[in-house]
Amino acid sequence: HVLLFFGYVRPYKGLSDLIEAFKIVAENFDVALLIAGEFFTNVTQYNEELRNKNLLERTYLFSRYIGSEKVPLFFKAADLLVQPYRKFSGQSGVTQPAYLHSLPVIATDVGGLPELVIHGKTGIIVQPKDPKGLASAIGTLLADDDKRRLYGRNGKSLLEAHLTWDRVTERLLKIYAAS
Repeated sequence: HVLLFFGYVRPYKGLSDLIEAFKIVAENFDVALLIAGEFFTNVTQYNEELRNKNLLERTYLFSRYIGSEKVPLFFKAADLLVQPYRKFSGQSGVTQPAYLHSLPVIATDVGGLPELVIHGKTGIIVQPKDPKGLASAIGTLLADDDKRRLYGRNGKSLLEAHLTWDRVTERLLKIYAAS
């Protein structure tokens, strides 16, 4: 199994929490961690965390900007997307590509993430800054292939029904017409 952490890497996105959770998960599952994105923080810190937890052999780190033509490669390689954000006031652009590739999402209850990740349907929502809770959620989906696939299909259905540009434009036009 492959866990994906994707996008710009900044401290508020909780990669350290994911590394801590990954240590727990790796004790019980044959799993790898794929970290892909441009680092806006010191990559050495994360390498040290991975080394100290003996996780370097199970981790693939792509610390550079990933152009749109390469994005699908990372999502196709993964079994689930993890968004362990510590704090966040907006919405992430990473959830939609996960749904496009039928990946379930594990995200924290911050910002707009719970608006896109429907707990128990398209993924699992956990509390921020809780590596044990994050590990438990990851383990839940790794242990149940049927549930993981179902959440992935549900995410793709949600994307197609509500989040395509056509659907968003349609809703905006209705709002403007009503005002």
